[in-house]
Amino acid sequence: MALSQPVSTPSIRIDNTLIKDKITCLGSEDGISYFLSIKRKCKDCIKKSFSVRVNKYYKLIYKKDTMRLKLLFDSHSPYRFKIDKLLFQKGDFIIDLKGCNKVLKSNHNSILIRELPYDCKTYIKED
Repeated sequence: MALSQPVSTPSIRIDNTLIKDKITCLGSEDGISYFLSIKRKCKDCIKKSFSVRVNKYYKLIYKKDTMRLKLLFDSHSPYRFKIDKLLFQKGDFIIDLKGCNKVLKSNHNSILIRELPYDCKTYIKED
């Protein structure tokens, strides 16, 4: 009898989150909602980079604005994504990384997205 292993959902590392070309740092209480601060004003921020799991919603909050983000991708795929810059925008974004993967055409299993959501703009779905 073979026991099946749980499928691990890949995570995607986001190195920097920017608001109006300014790098932010972030704090989180639950790992799903992140509170952003401009780096010069950071006091209680824990870090500037973080990882998100695919196929799950995350909230980025700056002052009174919220960006809801969900990155769609097949958890069985050998590809791994890394996001260099996440550009904060108010609104809801569901981004299908399968289409983005075809555009970025990497010969390796690691794909770097330089600016999200702009590099994958045609693959954004309405909520």
